[in-house]
Amino acid sequence: MNTFKPNLTSSMLLECAAAIANPHFEVLDLGCGSGYVGLELSKKIGLKSISCSDLDPNALHAVQKGLDKFNVDVDFRQGSLFEPWNSELFDLIIDDVSGVSKLIAEKSPWFKNVPCESGSCGTRLVNGVIKEAPNFLKKNGKLIFPIISLSKKSKIINLAEEIYGNVQLFKRKEWFLPESMMPHKKLLDKERAEGNISFDFKFGKVICFTEIYVASLK
Repeated sequence: MNTFKPNLTSSMLLECAAAIANPHFEVLDLGCGSGYVGLELSKKIGLKSISCSDLDPNALHAVQKGLDKFNVDVDFRQGSLFEPWNSELFDLIIDDVSGVSKLIAEKSPWFKNVPCESGSCGTRLVNGVIKEAPNFLKKNGKLIFPIISLSKKSKIINLAEEIYGNVQLFKRKEWFLPESMMPHKKLLDKERAEGNISFDFKFGKVICFTEIYVASLK
């Protein structure tokens, strides 16, 4: 099994976290993979410690490799979503778990030998985090989460707005779907027609988007 590597979503999450957090924050990097977001955040804003977890047991080795470059204490725990964290509370939770339709992920180059249990419309894991995060946030705590157009955006946003008092878009970026996915265009069209994903098709290319949101407790 390969640990999921940093990508556009990772860099956007990092940018958002750096704009919100301060050196005194207790931060949880959830679904940390290689630890890129949490470790780079510690470097950018001077965090002395960072908490991170991932379902993939290989993530621990990847995070430990990164520690050589960073002067930060890391509390890494292996497990699904919030399972390893009991009743601990954080100022900021960064959600970096999979948010792509499982049907699309299985055809993509991104999840090769990496599990993706996000469901047919790509919302199962993200919405699981959105539901549970309030139990692990301090007063005035914030959750950062991504939405990728290869998932059902409305289902994610509706849930977040129901639970949190304030949900704000931080940044949106468009990107071209890799050419290697074009043989699966019929599947993409079918999933878009059923409302599970969204994308534009222009000049023979599929244009997707990534959006980063900040949810604040009521």
